[in-house]
Amino acid sequence: MLVSGREKCQWTEVKTRQVRHGKARKIETYTVRYEGKVVLFNSKSYIFGGPGESSTEIAAGTYRYHFAADLPSRLPQSFGVIHGRIEYKVEAVLDIPWQSNKKISVPFTVLRHVDLNDYAELKVPMTQEEVKSFCCLFCESGVCIILVSIPYGGFATGSKIPIKISYINQSNFKIQGTCVELKRSIKYTSSTPEFKTKTETDTLVEIFANGVYGRQNRIVECLLDVPRILTNSNEAFCKVVQVSYFVEIECGMGECHTNPKFFFPIVIGDIGIEEVPPVSENVNPSAPQIPPPPFPSAPMVQNDLRKENF
Repeated sequence: MLVSGREKCQWTEVKTRQVRHGKARKIETYTVRYEGKVVLFNSKSYIFGGPGESSTEIAAGTYRYHFAADLPSRLPQSFGVIHGRIEYKVEAVLDIPWQSNKKISVPFTVLRHVDLNDYAELKVPMTQEEVKSFCCLFCESGVCIILVSIPYGGFATGSKIPIKISYINQSNFKIQGTCVELKRSIKYTSSTPEFKTKTETDTLVEIFANGVYGRQNRIVECLLDVPRILTNSNEAFCKVVQVSYFVEIECGMGECHTNPKFFFPIVIGDIGIEEVPPVSENVNPSAPQIPPPPFPSAPMVQNDLRKENF
């Protein structure tokens, strides 16, 4: 019995080269196939017989044999797309003397249990800030300060990612809107015919929210859904097919200006980070109340916004 697991990738690229035809040179195209493969584990066991033993005659009939194989603790989760796969199988081989061996192969799925609470670094909030300036001909029209924050670096499948975007718009320009996306990145690494990497990125979830008018401030709060059926992040366990995730926030400045973009790498697992409630303190009832923040909170998503309108 053979129990094995492997990760593999394969893709093709069309390239050009110069070839000589007599005294002339021509440009021709050709296709290069890139491949990569790593054996994650390979377990072999003999149900009966073994190397060096004499053959055993088995009478006609139905036989059942029980076997077990220990799986390594750091196996990545099963995964499959067009250009790469992480797959596992059980293969039974019947060695018949003086004849072709009989084989049967059955795939099986590995699910990796990931508790995000085990990683202290994921509990640290992430914050990014950018100051966007606007110029109109020879005059500068103020700046817009954009502050984006996410409370954690890891989220469970089926949960929501809370995102907070603070706009302090000191310019006369209107911020058209806010686009928030959850994206998946798949990095393939080949070893044949040479070492090379290829990265594919796709958008899993996309939502839109309002921007802010000139000379105004606003806080935009979004909840980004994490799909329930997602492969856990596996960069720590894979070399050939690496799956990672990130949140991208794009602020639409209109056609004449470059849109600021924010990127937050996150880890996807199946048990989310548990929030620890803050320790309550005795507060004097007669103490003055802390004033609310100066920015009004914006409503969630506006369905009439589209990315092409940025």
